[in-house]
Amino acid sequence: MKRIFRQTIMLLAAAFLCTATMNVVALATGGNEAQAQVKAKKVKAPKANQRPSLSYRPQAVSETVKFAERIGILTMRDRRVMKFYGGSDGYFVEPVTKAINEALFYEFKTGQLFTRVVNISVDPGKQLSQADLAALAEQYDVDLLFKADIDVFNMLREKVVKTKVGGEFQVKVRFRFFGQLIEPKSGSILWADQIDHEFSTLNTSGIVEGRDYGPSSVRAIQAVMADLKRFIRSL
Repeated sequence: MKRIFRQTIMLLAAAFLCTATMNVVALATGGNEAQAQVKAKKVKAPKANQRPSLSYRPQAVSETVKFAERIGILTMRDRRVMKFYGGSDGYFVEPVTKAINEALFYEFKTGQLFTRVVNISVDPGKQLSQADLAALAEQYDVDLLFKADIDVFNMLREKVVKTKVGGEFQVKVRFRFFGQLIEPKSGSILWADQIDHEFSTLNTSGIVEGRDYGPSSVRAIQAVMADLKRFIRSL
């Protein structure tokens, strides 16, 4: 009887220790998971002096000018459904649309594609008719016009991957652009296409900073512009 009693006590004690150990492990892993999830939700725009820049210097091209025509670059239209992140573009030093417009102009300017490149400011929200385009071409003394839309320029994050110390996730920046090369007198579209690029950075700290999305943003713009120049040069 005493032997059975002792065995019962030992079994109860072992069961208690096992349960306690499992609870401790569950609390520890659950805490890490919860911590990772909480961290993943917090993506605040950096302070003004800590925001990355979208400006960059296009690489000069040593080739001869491909086309004899003069071209006017119209102000790009922002047709995004979502801003860069959380309904805001306030993650960079410059306004997003202004920075991408400048990148487009300087890429054409240094790309040795046309003999003359002119920046033409127009109301992005105005629907331009063929007559409007012809009038702009005459006013700025150009032969061709380039119209473009920003379809997507935003930051996304993949689902958090649980680790022993918290979580890992990808901070992705995607840029999708639609462009048209137009002969304004006839209204003919000489080239039109959509270009899409995405770059990402692995984040393990759970706190998204400018260095997590700034370089990827610039790389996405550069990649789209490189494809654009390559497509036009091949015409």
